[in-house]
Amino acid sequence: MRVFLSHSSIDKKLVKKVYYNLTGKVAWIDEIDIENGDSIPEKIGEGIRSATHFVLFWSTQASRSRWVNAEINTAYVQMIASECKFMIFNIDGTELPTYLQSYKYEMVEKGDLDAVAKNIADKILAQEGATTSLSQFVNRTMELGEIENAIREKYRLIILYGILGIGKSSLANRAIDWLYNQNKGMIKRVLDFRHIPGVPELAIKLSEITKQRLKNDNKTTAEQETNIRYFFEYISASNILIILKDVKGWLEDDGKPNSGLMFLMRIILETDMFNYVPLITSSRYIALPIDFESKTKQIKIKGMETNHVNEIIKNNLPSRFEMDEKKSFAFAERLYGYPLGAKLAANRIMNHGYDYYLEQEQKINDLRVSLAKEMISYADLSDECLKYIKIVAISKSSLRNEEYMKIFPELGNSISKIADEAFFAGILKFDDGCYKLEPVVEDYFYNLAFNTAERKDFTERLEKFLMEEISASKRESNTYMRLIPLTVYILTLNNKYAQAKEIRAELVATISKTMWDLYNHREYDDAYKTADGLLESDENNKEALYIKALCLTRFDEYEKAISILEDLLNDKEKYGAKDEAKYYYALGRVKKRQGRYEDAIEYFQLATRKNNNYLSPYRELGDCFIHVNKIKEAENAINQGKRIDSSNMFLILLEARLLQKMNNPEEAITLLSRQSILNQDPAQIFFRKGRAYDQIGDKSQAEDCYNKALEYDSRSYDAALCLLNLRLGDCDPEKIKNEIYKLKSILKGKRLHILTNIEARFLGYYSEENNEALVLLDGVPARFRDKQWYAVRMQILERLISINKTAGRDLLTREYENELVNLKAEISEKFGEKEINFSVDLIPDA
Repeated sequence: MRVFLSHSSIDKKLVKKVYYNLTGKVAWIDEIDIENGDSIPEKIGEGIRSATHFVLFWSTQASRSRWVNAEINTAYVQMIASECKFMIFNIDGTELPTYLQSYKYEMVEKGDLDAVAKNIADKILAQEGATTSLSQFVNRTMELGEIENAIREKYRLIILYGILGIGKSSLANRAIDWLYNQNKGMIKRVLDFRHIPGVPELAIKLSEITKQRLKNDNKTTAEQETNIRYFFEYISASNILIILKDVKGWLEDDGKPNSGLMFLMRIILETDMFNYVPLITSSRYIALPIDFESKTKQIKIKGMETNHVNEIIKNNLPSRFEMDEKKSFAFAERLYGYPLGAKLAANRIMNHGYDYYLEQEQKINDLRVSLAKEMISYADLSDECLKYIKIVAISKSSLRNEEYMKIFPELGNSISKIADEAFFAGILKFDDGCYKLEPVVEDYFYNLAFNTAERKDFTERLEKFLMEEISASKRESNTYMRLIPLTVYILTLNNKYAQAKEIRAELVATISKTMWDLYNHREYDDAYKTADGLLESDENNKEALYIKALCLTRFDEYEKAISILEDLLNDKEKYGAKDEAKYYYALGRVKKRQGRYEDAIEYFQLATRKNNNYLSPYRELGDCFIHVNKIKEAENAINQGKRIDSSNMFLILLEARLLQKMNNPEEAITLLSRQSILNQDPAQIFFRKGRAYDQIGDKSQAEDCYNKALEYDSRSYDAALCLLNLRLGDCDPEKIKNEIYKLKSILKGKRLHILTNIEARFLGYYSEENNEALVLLDGVPARFRDKQWYAVRMQILERLISINKTAGRDLLTREYENELVNLKAEISEKFGEKEINFSVDLIPDA
């Protein structure tokens, strides 16, 4: 039992007496536990984060105290995460904050201060051994049993995989504690692979964890593997239990372990150094080599059953709350097995009651947007704080506040206040001298930072500082080792590949990871240049060649991309044969970009034959089948993909698109509303929801969703096109023209042709330039003529027929009528439909 005593300094006399009654139970109080020179936020954060019980002494003075309210905010996040219990003692009858009013509290009787303090301490101590909050392992007995059975069956490695936020890491921690911590002297270490891009960086991290020096310079692959092997031997000999958390970034595109993860797994599986079974967690299924399968157990962690979600809701409601069993269960049914959503739901039910949500389905949908979103909205961060958090995110939480002040002097002396704001909102934690983003929000803020217009300015200023710092540091110093991975990352982000390589030649993994970051965030030019840089020093670097081919495909330089991919496929002596599926997949992407969907389908099917657990080609198959209007085949491809990873966001987006294609936009909205934005692409979720709202004619909701998509990612061009299309006729024509002009300079391929459809519609229907509009449409290649193209052309032809018929131009009228008849026949042949539904088909087919 660890007790944090939160109070105003005015109430210190009583609280100190309570403290002295609790000292044997590790109570925390600022006056005693914060020493001269200590960082107050750091020490308070330590106290709250280690607390099993947060005890609030509430009074008028406490309600006015900035520190008390900040402490409540931080503890509240801990409480939502089931990590501490709230106890409230009301000293003078002051009304509690709204979000705490339903919680049980004790009124403090005035009288003998010593007796009152002892009474309060006794009530606190009576809670020892009681559940601090609902265990996050409700309905996890089966999974714990599976893990135990796997150990009994002599498996040497256990992998837990499943949707983000479903509790894999918590389950791994619980299993390790349950199965091994009865052995005295064993300690636990979690290696978070989201922050370790490769083997050399892992060696550095293990050196920090074990407090042992690297055995060599860590430059060559052989040296790096020697270091890793040594540290693993040290860990296993020192009774250190390890969990390898979230290794998704160490998987190849087709789900296979990369060479670094293969090396680690071979140490675990092929040596006898570990006297326990290490656990790995991953947010995607791992395609294991055949020789690993007999020694490795993969366990999928799923959502909970409704009755268990209901149990979480009930156990997280305070005792004062009047519970309604039927309504609680109805609420649980709408949360789709997501335990974190259940905890948030309990909080919201407590504040607003059941009916507020059950009568407004969208409100329940909003609960599913993740703890990250909840924390961010609850915190109500200032603009300065938001900027600071973005800087922390793009800096990978590797720098200290005094360093940020040097780089960003505009933060000035207010940086301490800004950091406190984020810290007390539960968004930052203090660790190893740095403010670091809480894991639950770091991906969200990293994506936000990467897509911000300020990103280039941030990285250029960071580069200048880092180059100066590492030049002034000794190569083996702690500062040098701390800053080197970040320096390599920032230099690569700034397209300074040569300098990055020169600074620390062995950190190629950081460069490769940054290259993928650039590609995945659609910075194709920079990703291409980084790939070229890698190829200058290693012309056979497969990863760089693969990225280069993908970028060339994005640049519409198809022949060059095909040449690279065919070389990778054909020269097995140089590149090996294990990545054939990836290269067939990439060739399929080329054909798809060219609009040659049948050819693309053939390549994607080849990829799945080479590796039937490779998710990406199933996703692309589904997309291609939608393009050629083969709905059943698209459905089958999506189901095959869901067999591998049912939580994959791209598959979910594709399934929503298929539902829209099948004229079920309401189902698409429901599907998308279930999804969390945590570690996902919120811009794509909001775009797809907007597209569905557009389809059912809810223009207001559609516009709101498109705008949100652009807020999350200003390069969400599909959203920009749909928003432009939505605003035709309702906006200043000059604004429309300017937006069209701006997008013309950016868009390529299919999106550029969609823009042509919109421009033609604007010219013909809204600017009366019908013939010019037809000329524009004639310029769209036949393979890119989608339903929108036909709908716009039909609309313009019908308008020309009406105009010319009214003017008595019979010959022209007949000519346009004949063209319209031919167009309808073409629509019937191409889409199997005789009529165009203008309310739907005028929306971009994106």
